[in-house]
Amino acid sequence: GFTPITSTMSLNKFEKIRQNIHFNDNLEFIPRNEAGHDRLYKIRPIIENLNSKFKSIPLERYLSIDEQMCSTKVRHYMKQYMPMKPHKWGFKFFVLAGISGFAYNFEIYSGQENLIQPDNEPNLGVTSNIVLRLSRIIPRNKNYRLYHDNYYTALPLMVHLAKEGIFSLGTIRRNRLPNCKLPTEKAMKEEKRGCSHEFVTTVDGVDISSLVWKDNKYVTLISSFAGTYPQALVKRYDRKNKTTIEVQCPFVVQEYNRHMGGVDLLDSHMGRYKILIKSRKWYMRLFYHLIDLSMVNAWLLYKRVQNNRGSDSRKVLEQAKFRAEVAHCLCKANVTTTKRGRPSSIEDKIQMKKKKGPAQHVPPQDIRKDQL
Repeated sequence: GFTPITSTMSLNKFEKIRQNIHFNDNLEFIPRNEAGHDRLYKIRPIIENLNSKFKSIPLERYLSIDEQMCSTKVRHYMKQYMPMKPHKWGFKFFVLAGISGFAYNFEIYSGQENLIQPDNEPNLGVTSNIVLRLSRIIPRNKNYRLYHDNYYTALPLMVHLAKEGIFSLGTIRRNRLPNCKLPTEKAMKEEKRGCSHEFVTTVDGVDISSLVWKDNKYVTLISSFAGTYPQALVKRYDRKNKTTIEVQCPFVVQEYNRHMGGVDLLDSHMGRYKILIKSRKWYMRLFYHLIDLSMVNAWLLYKRVQNNRGSDSRKVLEQAKFRAEVAHCLCKANVTTTKRGRPSSIEDKIQMKKKKGPAQHVPPQDIRKDQL
């Protein structure tokens, strides 16, 4: 086997630890039908510890919220089906990430998140409440900008975040825009590609801009800080003429495309070197996923520190080498080297041979025997 690993731990010992490892006291587990039951009790200490560490890192200015999938074939009632994800079955995560892909806060979907609602937070619905919970760590009135897709976006959410001092932007479903003044898809069907229509209104003292833009499909966005201008030209492929054309792109669309991909970038980093150990225990699959998440966060933090120091980018470790260095250090930590072979039963009885000193001059025989 690979010597640095085999000298640290045998396969049997690793399997024994994996069979018996627990992260919480099962004697204090509250049954499912009783009050106070926690569906994530078995792994709750790991979740809380990691979240507390991630929250201590200074936030980036541009943040996004999106779903993440922990793929698994384990049979469990918390598994979700997401047809648009590469891995369609698994445990669903909601993640607050920066533009670099660093995860600052996360929660695992269990269906119990809305049972406890703080008094200082409004109940804006199941999906909007996810944004409220994850954005609690964002400092108020510090020019932070939050991006999310149409699964979360609603007009009351945008207004509440703006009042809290957090700028937000997201795509939105038409049925979540009451009294929408924007033209319908049918009305825009004859218009050219790249055309857009904007409607600005004030809700509870907050200026909200809503916009519809025609690309391959129609996309509707609302924002509390961005609008149509300044526009830019973007390249698109024209199937009819089989050539590349330039179309007008509103500023709000540019902002969304530029800063929304933090969680997707995190997924990309995690997917390259993720742990592939199989387990029938549902919480072990979550544990492996959280290890991968922690490793990617550590690597991104290492890159941030090196960049702030002005280090040569060519000398900054890639993720694979960084993980190898971390693994090497963990294998060497608090490890005593063991002797190969069976120990001897009489080893303690064997006396070490005394070293001889330097040779001395021997006196003549008559002097040795004169008894003086």
